[in-house]
Amino acid sequence: MTTVLIALDQSDASHAAALAAAELFGPDASYLAINVADAPFDESAFVYGYAFPAVMPAMDDRPMSERVYETVTRARLEAARMSEEAGVSATALGDMGDPVTAILAAADEYGVDVIVTGWHDRNWFRGLFDKPVGETLVHKTNIPVLIVPTHDHDTH
Repeated sequence: MTTVLIALDQSDASHAAALAAAELFGPDASYLAINVADAPFDESAFVYGYAFPAVMPAMDDRPMSERVYETVTRARLEAARMSEEAGVSATALGDMGDPVTAILAAADEYGVDVIVTGWHDRNWFRGLFDKPVGETLVHKTNIPVLIVPTHDHDTH
């Protein structure tokens, strides 16, 4: 049985990726859907290379571990919602932090056969600093990566 990991965010591209995965691999595949959230803010963050302790009271005074648990839980629930919207019966996974690191960790942990992700168009300036997740995955793993474009742009 083929194990497929679908990387999902709130974009049309990830929805297209989930639809393509279901169409290509069919009902006999085993699906995992992962959503990776940003890490919750820590009161003593590094800003421009310097430790910057909070000078104002924290807006959320819960312990960091509680905020992390809530963030990961929300990401997992979002993965479940998005895969269900695309009609894919998947085991939902949630994580936080760097999407590439989280996707590769899940792929390794679950022994996936293929990673499916959407393609996000980026303007040239943003592309200088922030490489697309799919492109980075291709360069960092030996697992096949299927990058699915959205159909809302001209393909000429």
